Amino acid sequence: MKWLGLAAISFCLFHVAYHWKFGNTQNALWACHVASVLVGLGLLVQVPTISAIGLLWLVLGIPLWILSLVGGGEFIPTSILTHFGGAAIGVIAFRQHKWPSGVWWMAFVSLAAWFVVTRQWTAPELNVNLAFQVPGRKMASLVSHRTYLTILSAGIILLFWTADRYFSYALTPVERLPPQ
Repeated sequence: MKWLGLAAISFCLFHVAYHWKFGNTQNALWACHVASVLVGLGLLVQVPTISAIGLLWLVLGIPLWILSLVGGGEFIPTSILTHFGGAAIGVIAFRQHKWPSGVWWMAFVSLAAWFVVTRQWTAPELNVNLAFQVPGRKMASLVSHRTYLTILSAGIILLFWTADRYFSYALTPVERLPPQ
């Protein structure tokens, strides 16, 4: 599992290198990219809760990333690694190890903390993790940022709780057959 952990972390490092090349490293701080590091770190230090938090962040991040792309957002090739690579490694890991059920609230609290970090460390015009404004002009004209974050938080809590329950059931370790 440690080599899978290194792979998940390297996915984010490739993504950081891409942004470094174009002078835009703050965009590597989106939670879905950091989630790949969490998946990998949890595997390296053998703390499944850390990997589970990363996978839950990706359960949120992948659909939001796809919506962003459909809405005209920039496609960055290394994002495939952090989103789908990190998620695939997380699923593989939890097919081998028990899912730490009840981790949904830790995923939410850590995501909220990461939101605060990115609000402090990133430029407002980048809107990393939606920390500064509601995305899209139409949506921004309908709701304030504070209201948007409240609604988004409620949705994230529900998503994390549901995914946690599902993964507790669906990602059971694969039973190994005895050697013949």
